[in-house]
Amino acid sequence: MDCTLIENLSLSYISSFALRCAVDLDISGRIQAYGRPIPLNELARSIPTPPEKDLMLGRLMTLLVHQGVFGQSQDGWNRLSEVFKDTGNCTLFEKLHDGKKAWEIVKEIPEYGNTFNEAMASQSNSITRGLVARCSNIFDGLNSLVDVGGGTGTTVKIIDEAIPGLKCTLFDLPHVVKSVLKSDSPSM
Repeated sequence: MDCTLIENLSLSYISSFALRCAVDLDISGRIQAYGRPIPLNELARSIPTPPEKDLMLGRLMTLLVHQGVFGQSQDGWNRLSEVFKDTGNCTLFEKLHDGKKAWEIVKEIPEYGNTFNEAMASQSNSITRGLVARCSNIFDGLNSLVDVGGGTGTTVKIIDEAIPGLKCTLFDLPHVVKSVLKSDSPSM
């Protein structure tokens, strides 16, 4: 049996919990009361929860959109042709964010950076655990490993734990490394 199928089946209960949460929070009522597509920050403000929960609401809405319970405005994709017509070297992301690059936005808005890092760490976690479990021999003969642009260090932490004697190094921007050093990573 395919591992992806097993993972999907084992996590399928989350869908019913997410739907129940949407009903309990009256998300559809709040969207309807807004009268048009509601930005996530407006939806968050309409629900009596602390702002610290906004990221969790974003994840909930992403799941519900993915399941087809809610739709998502495609305003950004409607501007895709502008990217091709533009004589500059601008991406769709930059068009939608006043010419700013993704890394500039992440630096300006820490919540975006945190969400990005959490997403990358989550993906790295499952992929790297599978890699070291099934293909640990690819590290045979190595004395050291450097992860350049490794963000939160998830990948090198997992490899470091799984492959004794391999010296792992995380190399990233100073503010990224500083945040990793503050976290629970004593071996970095």
